[in-house]
Amino acid sequence: MSKQLNRVVWMTAAIVAVVSLAPAPASGQTQDGAAAGWASPRTPWGDPDLQGIWDYWTFTPLERPDEFAGREELTDGET
Repeated sequence: MSKQLNRVVWMTAAIVAVVSLAPAPASGQTQDGAAAGWASPRTPWGDPDLQGIWDYWTFTPLERPDEFAGREELTDGET
């Protein structure tokens, strides 16, 4: 292959790679949620409304156990 043809092939491959990796919005999504007439639910005081069904099947406790109350850090043996 000639040097000029090799250069054209590499430049074309580079351009195709750059264009294919460029971010594009997913089809069916709007750029602005308000444009679709939907707004996230809010509480009367303006915070996000997190009502719903919550799953508590987690191994991470949501509150610190009473035995560690008043302490900011745990030792390596307690973690």
